[in-house]
Amino acid sequence: MKTLGPFKLERLLGRGGMGEVWQAVHGAQATPVAIKMMTGQHARSPAFVAAFEREVRAVASLDHRGIAAVYDYGTVSAPDAAGAPEQLLEGSPYLAMELASGALSEALLPLGPAHFKAVLFALLDALAHAHAKGVIHRDLKTANVLYFGDSAAGARFKLTDFGIAHSIAIDRGEGMIEHTISGTPHFMSPEQFTGRWREYGPWTDLYSLGCMAFELATGRLPFEGRSAIRLFQQHKEAPFPALDSPAPGYPPELDAWLQRLCAKAPHERFQRAADAAWALHAIMSEAALPAPDATPGELHLKTSSYEVPLSWQTTRLFSKDGGPRAEDPTTPHRPSALALETLVLPAMERASSPSEAKAQPAGAALASRTDRVPLALPWAENWRRPDHASLPDRAMRARALHGVGLGLFGLRPIPLADRIDERDRLWSALTQVHQSGMAKACVLRGAAGFGKSRLAEWICERAHELGAATIFRATHGPAPAPTHGLAPMAARHLQTLGLGGFDVRTRVIVHLGQHAVDDDLEARLLTSLLPRVQNEDALANLVVFQQPRERWAVLLRLLERVADERPLIVWLDDVQWGADALEFVDYALQRQNQSGALPALFVLTVRDEALAQRAHERSLLEKLCSLAHVDVLEIGALPGADHSELIASMLSFDEALTSRVRERTAGNPLFAVQLVGDWVNRGIVVATDAGFRLAAGTDVALPDDLFAVWSARIERLLEASAPSSRRALELGAALGQEVDADEWRALLALAGLSFPDALVAALLKQQLFKAEGRQLAFAHGMLRESVLRTAREHGRLVGHHTLCATWLTNPDSAGTARRDERLGMHQIEAGLHLAAVDSLLRGATDCEERSELIHALYLLERCEDALALASADERDARRGQLSVLKATLLSTQRQEEAYALASSAEQQAQRFGWSKVRADALECMARICRKRIELSRAQALSALARQAYQELGDQLGEARAVQSLGVTLLAMGDLQRALAHTRQALRAYERLGYDRGAAWCWNSLGDILRKQDGIDAAAQAYQKAQEIFESIGHTSGTLWSVHDLAQIARARGDFEAAERGYRQTIALGRSTGNALMAPRFNLGLTQIARGDFAGARETFATILDDAGRLGQTGHAQIAHACLLPCAAAAADWLACDAHIVHAHALLAGGAYADADLAECMELAAASAAAAGQKSLARQGYQLALDQWQALAKPEREEAARRHL
Repeated sequence: MKTLGPFKLERLLGRGGMGEVWQAVHGAQATPVAIKMMTGQHARSPAFVAAFEREVRAVASLDHRGIAAVYDYGTVSAPDAAGAPEQLLEGSPYLAMELASGALSEALLPLGPAHFKAVLFALLDALAHAHAKGVIHRDLKTANVLYFGDSAAGARFKLTDFGIAHSIAIDRGEGMIEHTISGTPHFMSPEQFTGRWREYGPWTDLYSLGCMAFELATGRLPFEGRSAIRLFQQHKEAPFPALDSPAPGYPPELDAWLQRLCAKAPHERFQRAADAAWALHAIMSEAALPAPDATPGELHLKTSSYEVPLSWQTTRLFSKDGGPRAEDPTTPHRPSALALETLVLPAMERASSPSEAKAQPAGAALASRTDRVPLALPWAENWRRPDHASLPDRAMRARALHGVGLGLFGLRPIPLADRIDERDRLWSALTQVHQSGMAKACVLRGAAGFGKSRLAEWICERAHELGAATIFRATHGPAPAPTHGLAPMAARHLQTLGLGGFDVRTRVIVHLGQHAVDDDLEARLLTSLLPRVQNEDALANLVVFQQPRERWAVLLRLLERVADERPLIVWLDDVQWGADALEFVDYALQRQNQSGALPALFVLTVRDEALAQRAHERSLLEKLCSLAHVDVLEIGALPGADHSELIASMLSFDEALTSRVRERTAGNPLFAVQLVGDWVNRGIVVATDAGFRLAAGTDVALPDDLFAVWSARIERLLEASAPSSRRALELGAALGQEVDADEWRALLALAGLSFPDALVAALLKQQLFKAEGRQLAFAHGMLRESVLRTAREHGRLVGHHTLCATWLTNPDSAGTARRDERLGMHQIEAGLHLAAVDSLLRGATDCEERSELIHALYLLERCEDALALASADERDARRGQLSVLKATLLSTQRQEEAYALASSAEQQAQRFGWSKVRADALECMARICRKRIELSRAQALSALARQAYQELGDQLGEARAVQSLGVTLLAMGDLQRALAHTRQALRAYERLGYDRGAAWCWNSLGDILRKQDGIDAAAQAYQKAQEIFESIGHTSGTLWSVHDLAQIARARGDFEAAERGYRQTIALGRSTGNALMAPRFNLGLTQIARGDFAGARETFATILDDAGRLGQTGHAQIAHACLLPCAAAAADWLACDAHIVHAHALLAGGAYADADLAECMELAAASAAAAGQKSLARQGYQLALDQWQALAKPEREEAARRHL
């Protein structure tokens, strides 16, 4: 009898073009198994072997009783190949699986309702698990549904054949470009026929399931074209046939259920297996079916042979006679009904309340035949599985054969040990989100290796299985990568990674259409947010975000649209390197208190030891954790018993060795997993009849920490690789945690090295690398750190970073994302500190333009570090450049600190002769003074800046200073000089081709002309500004244009149109994250003009609250001045006394001049005079007089003087 590892081959079950399937028996336990092996020429084909390995990885990642279990994976050894059939070659891969009794394709169709229900729920249960793991089957059909057991024990249905030849093709140069068109045409979804892999998802399998369900219920296929082309046309265009002749006992609602499963458009189908299972349960629960614990009777079988899986042609994975468990091929079998593992169906009831009905998935309005399908998905209050399986029971059931499974170690998921309290808290938080519709955040923090990310992964997978949430995930790392951050997270959901601009916009428009959004601005905003392939399909009219809140607002609306269907889990991994993500969570949680709720659970993971080195992120996290809607879970070491249980679940070692591993790894599950994995890959674990042990004489000295384990594992792989592989891997690690394969190849070419294909394959096989499209990632940050540590200890790391810096200065890398930032980081590590300062300053400027202000500040901190390391002279002008840029970044919210920085830079610039630094510092100080309503100081500083730029010959700088002077003069009421300066700046900008500056000048011209009563000319200027802003994608400028046209309406006396325009501007500002104060002020002033003092008082009171919260003293003073006439109209003289103090500080002597405020003072004074409040009236008229004098309005000045 032939042997294959621990198995004895008994007889050939089938042979096909790719290989053979044998019935075998496990030698020690006499357990029958099926062995699938590649033979002949395919065993030598890298493509076919890779496809085989992909199936192994897919199935090994699953752990479900409804999926045929895989026992082991290996290759044919030389002794086993000797004396074997000629086609069984040494090195051929094989897979040992459960031996089935038969396939569903053997059954006589149609099935009765009881068998139909048992089969469908078993498959939906299995699919829910597979889809949550990210595995799409893509070839569902009756031949790939096996049944196990005999009539006495009750049969179970299981899914098999997870995709040999059903894999995404990856082109190394272009990323994922086409999908291999595969499957069985009678069951394929429309997107499968065209290979549109970006549209694949759970709904793809559910379409095939619907076709199979139709066949089970009717005995015929829904479409029966004689060619693949004809079938494609039918699946794509023909209406899905009505279920007009099912077997007796089927409920009429089943037709609507099938229609939704098999809708042509993916978004109109059930989106999750749980959705489909609940709907099926709801429509069939009232049918005359057996109880859940009953069996549905005998399954009658055909006498002819069953259909063979397409990918293996004539092979089959089960014994025709069922092996030792089925004595006769016609023996009936009784599948158990609703024996589910993943889903929780028996407790479900029809949705009846409005809150339940609200939970219906998107696309509920289909044709009339689908209207009767109940789609509300009840909430699972408990995350626990229906079978309440313990960790050892579940983890070991596919490992039940002694001495089997080493080939799958590292591919199988390691079960999550214990953490019951943490899991309860996470699920409770998600339940609160579901019930309240409000966002929450859970922060999982602790040292590396204790399972923070594993817990986050668990809540995501379990929620996906139950249809409880839609998952978003963002990753972060110590070095920037194109896949890090919030925008790539959104791109993953929309499947736009790797696309050029036009293709991204197309998918965005499709997404918006699915959510009934027809808004060109929203399409432009979302397209602008998403990453796009560099230098490919350039799009016009993209938006340039000016502030982080503009990006966050677009992302938040995406989340809100997706959350209309079901709650969200937003997993933000390693946020100790994600300042933008931390700020976004704070923004989202704070915003829901102002403008509506978001049913989302933010799950953040934090490595404490890495956080200690990141001051900005640490501060942001401390602020976040202080919020009411944020829970913090400290993730520490596993308790001893649970840690032992985890070790036992991996491989069955003797108690003494298990104890040693437990003690050395000290409750760190990642340490334990990697240590055992190292032993397996070293080949020192051997099988015995009772389990596994270390080979006799093996040195089992346990390493001290995770770094030592990973270093040893990498070292052994490198010893088996080409000599150049070590340097190649270290260069990859120098590039970052996540590495673009194309960049890595280009860097290696510069170094004269070839790409280490064999090493990368080995790293992937041992799950030390992960792959996503063109991106290769180290499995854990500490693994990369281990590689870098070794390179540093041997003196190679500086050279690696020097080479990376050289490559990034190469013209071929011009389109590389974050080029200057990355260049600066490599230059620091290479010891090129002064060069790093220049690079990081450019990188920080780029971040400012992308509105990534916190990250820009972090880069400036690294600049300071580089200057210190270089022992740069205090006369180095880069010190001043750094201070001015930092002041600019801080000027929005921390004005005092920003002014002090700019002032210090200006003083240093005078001392050391830094002419450009001095000019920039003066202009920065002028902008800050204008924001603080210190207009005289702002005017003087801008004049000095203009002179300094003139002396430098810096035309653009001079134009900016002149424009700044114009804005300040306008605020001071000097309209003629403001007009002259603004026109001068406009001419300079147009000559220099600086569109943004020109647009702002047109906007200022409109303000000036409106104040000069040139209404029509002002309207033309605003219209011109709007055209330019829209052409360059400047959202805030566009919003100002809408606002200013409302100003025109107010000036014309059309208060209704003005109020409507202001409210539109406020709404648009909120949608783009711009909480503009001016339209709110002008709305209140319009309400005053209409006599709605109560409404105006409410408007200005909210402005005053917001200004106080944000520390905007100037806006607060203006709000007090505007509240004065409102309080006077209400005869609230006590409030008037408070408001007049602030108004006097702002307006006395005409330091701040504005016609609206002058009229407010007159209105307040008139009300006070009428009520006999003479002192208040006199103060009001005096302030009005000061304003009219400053504004050069002699008639109004004289009228105010008469009252005095």
